[in-house]
Amino acid sequence: MAVTINLSDANNDGTGINMPAYFADFNQNFDRSGWGHFSSNPFDFNGNNYAATNGSALLPFVSDDAQSFIVDSGSAGDISYSLINHVLSGTLDSVSFGHGLDYNSSSDSFAHTTNDISISGLGLSGSGSGNPVHNVVYGLMSNNTTALEAQLDANDLVINGSSGADTIQSYAGDDTLTGNTGNDIFVFSSGSGTDVITDLAAGDVIDVLGNWNGVSEFDDLIIDYASDPGNAVISAAGTTDTITVEGFSSGLDESFFI
Repeated sequence: MAVTINLSDANNDGTGINMPAYFADFNQNFDRSGWGHFSSNPFDFNGNNYAATNGSALLPFVSDDAQSFIVDSGSAGDISYSLINHVLSGTLDSVSFGHGLDYNSSSDSFAHTTNDISISGLGLSGSGSGNPVHNVVYGLMSNNTTALEAQLDANDLVINGSSGADTIQSYAGDDTLTGNTGNDIFVFSSGSGTDVITDLAAGDVIDVLGNWNGVSEFDDLIIDYASDPGNAVISAAGTTDTITVEGFSSGLDESFFI
């Protein structure tokens, strides 16, 4: 089952989400306030959710506009921290990034005041040193998305853009990218797999020149309209990576590429 990533233009200003820049900013600037909180009891060591913010408020009951992340186990009380071996274990199904952090006691869950990126369907589980749940959560606690992005590389992704102008990044699996409204940029690098863009439109661009399989200019691309009727299949010499652009039986010209 594919992992789903939804981007949100929460303030409806049309700016959208730049995925690579967002994660780079998190890695550079997120500075966790305290040790974060579990949802079952913010002072306990297990819960359905774990959340942290870089805001000044040590308790999640006070909203502010600081950057925050929330991880969700998908089942009650199934993310836990051991004081004995200092390992996080359990299950991890989703991760979200946003601003602000609120706790709802009736649903026993955290929520962002504004949500930016939601990732679901990770399906991780583990216990003991080096398990994937620990690696992802501890990485985020340490302002490092490397372990999370390794999981994105290991899965096929469905990425849905916001209503704004997004920069949507493909990972190493066979990904399906939908920009939705706004002038979007679809970014691909070598080893991106067999990918699909569902809704390329005027104003959108595909970023492959200089970072995708030795392609440095438009003429290096192979654009095939015959093998998948009604769609354009982009490839390059010496690679099995492809990008299928749905709805283009012709006309995928240089203006769509950067």
